[in-house]
Amino acid sequence: AETYIIQMTKMAEDRKATLGELESLVGKLNWLSTIILQARVLAPPVQWLLNRHKLVDADGKLKNKKMKVDLDDFICADLQLGVKLLKNNSSLPAIFTVFNHFHWPHAIDATSDAAQKHGFGWVVHDSGKWASVDFRKSPWAMSLDQNQAEGLGTLSLVRELGKRAQDEKCILRLEIDNSAIMAAVAKEGSFRPRLYAISRAIVMTAAKYKIRVYTRFVESDENVADWPSRQDVKDWLPKFKLACTMHKGPWSKAPIYLSEEVKVDLDELKTLVQLGAPSLLAPTYKINPFLGSFRLFLGCTAYLLDLCFIISWLIAHLDLSYKYPLL
Repeated sequence: AETYIIQMTKMAEDRKATLGELESLVGKLNWLSTIILQARVLAPPVQWLLNRHKLVDADGKLKNKKMKVDLDDFICADLQLGVKLLKNNSSLPAIFTVFNHFHWPHAIDATSDAAQKHGFGWVVHDSGKWASVDFRKSPWAMSLDQNQAEGLGTLSLVRELGKRAQDEKCILRLEIDNSAIMAAVAKEGSFRPRLYAISRAIVMTAAKYKIRVYTRFVESDENVADWPSRQDVKDWLPKFKLACTMHKGPWSKAPIYLSEEVKVDLDELKTLVQLGAPSLLAPTYKINPFLGSFRLFLGCTAYLLDLCFIISWLIAHLDLSYKYPLL
């Protein structure tokens, strides 16, 4: 960890790195994410920057390792975040935390759900605090797909409960019915740019309060937060209250009694997500022009050979002479 801290600190201070160093850093961060969950969020922007400038040979090996590139504010901030995570006591080994979170003395349980082009909702099990957010008031929120909408709801919940979890020195356990968001939260990142930005915002919020966030899959039919995510459904609030009183788990079997509604500002969430939206989103890389032309030639040749084979097979097996006398 000390070696990683020194290397990442130096890179952030110099604001420059060779492509070889970036390639090495991506490998280290991907390996580190198997030990410290949050490290996964740091790899994509470095990989995207590397992809913009790298030149590879026919075997895919990097040819311009010594080329230096500038590190923008976003990546430098990520490197500083990485150092913070490495020094943070909450960054425990992934295997330890995943297998032992049931044995923690205290946890705050909550449930969230979202509906694309509708909104998201969530409820805290013990306090009964809940939120219902309508996307129709925000063009940006309406542009989110289903996974991104689910991620935004999770971000809102972590942001709401972060300070309380820090004060009570406990973890957050969230019920979610979306496997993509479960993976993004568990792996602390995603290589899909917009979902990555939301994942990074979740990591930054958790790091701010030095807390741990865990997810558990719940079937959609058992997700009580489905009702506040659909405000256009008739009588959704009474149905939401009834579903909460009949809540079945998977962690807390006790019923949930709604208390106060929490007002969520979509503009504030958008600002958090935009902090995780780098300008280097195009995952493309340069290839030697000769190699590229040669590969294109081979591809076209193979296509033409396949086409000739198909025509020959048709001529050999089908009687086309009555339609095409020349055959």
